[in-house]
Amino acid sequence: MSWAIYAMRGPGGVRRLEDIPDGYEPPSLGTADDVVGVVREVVPGVDASKRSWLLLRSDEYDVEMTIGKGVEVRDITFYLNDGPR
Repeated sequence: MSWAIYAMRGPGGVRRLEDIPDGYEPPSLGTADDVVGVVREVVPGVDASKRSWLLLRSDEYDVEMTIGKGVEVRDITFYLNDGPR
């Protein structure tokens, strides 16, 4: 089984998806280089050879992150992949 988790900065005070205003555009999380830098601080071994698709893998976990292909990152999708562990 796998899970996809979409993360963005939402408008203040919103607690449910249906309360996000139509047309809302999340603020920038920084450039792709900024985001990769922050991920590297937490997980130094992240595979960032493809900037838009980061890979975090070990015997304990398998996580992929997409940050898009633009200069500014506005959202991140985490794919948590389950396997034999």
